[in-house]
Amino acid sequence: MKQDLEAVASQADKALPGVEVEIGGKKRTLKYTLYALCQLDKKTGKNPLDGTMFSAMRPSDVVAVLWAGLLHDEPELDADELAKTVNIVDLRGVSEQMMKAFAQAAPVEDSKKNSTNEPEAKVSQESPSA
Repeated sequence: MKQDLEAVASQADKALPGVEVEIGGKKRTLKYTLYALCQLDKKTGKNPLDGTMFSAMRPSDVVAVLWAGLLHDEPELDADELAKTVNIVDLRGVSEQMMKAFAQAAPVEDSKKNSTNEPEAKVSQESPSA
């Protein structure tokens, strides 16, 4: 059973297309696999699944998110060495690509469930006419 779960997770991770980013003149692909999220949790102490990863980020958080997103291709990548390759001028573009890749990997809520419940909530909030 454990092997089945690992196989499914591995296939899901491979299915993520990732987001291309250029760092230090080298094109790389950011991809946030479950492994990357676990490593990010360990490195920052923040839960990458609670929706607050990109609020009040410190420079070390930026490096950690970038590093975690590159682990799928470069498992031996050193976060400190990576930080040395990112110019402050390029930081905005790199951050935008990180957020795109992170959003791509995030679980999507069931839109049918939300859209079905939403009209009912509106109806139930309306007051009856006298």
